[in-house]
Amino acid sequence: MSIVTCVSQAQYIFIYQSVLEHHLYGDTELEVANMHRYMHKLHTKQPGSNLTGMETEFKNLTKIPIEKHHMRSGNLPDNISKNRVLQVLPCK
Repeated sequence: MSIVTCVSQAQYIFIYQSVLEHHLYGDTELEVANMHRYMHKLHTKQPGSNLTGMETEFKNLTKIPIEKHHMRSGNLPDNISKNRVLQVLPCK
């Protein structure tokens, strides 16, 4: 039996995006007790790189494909003037 016949399209998309996110970023869970250390790491330059941890994280975010149909409302005539940056639009 194929997985496609066992789940709805929405479930399949969710599973696909979850697996893709884990593949690209690994385990991203963070315990509250480690938050201060993690924030310090984000503001520190990475060894062997000229980038801070924050810059590296932001760079990694661009690896996820953008689904433009989720950004329709940001492109509506009433909302275009509200967009500060054209490359960053709100979802739905």
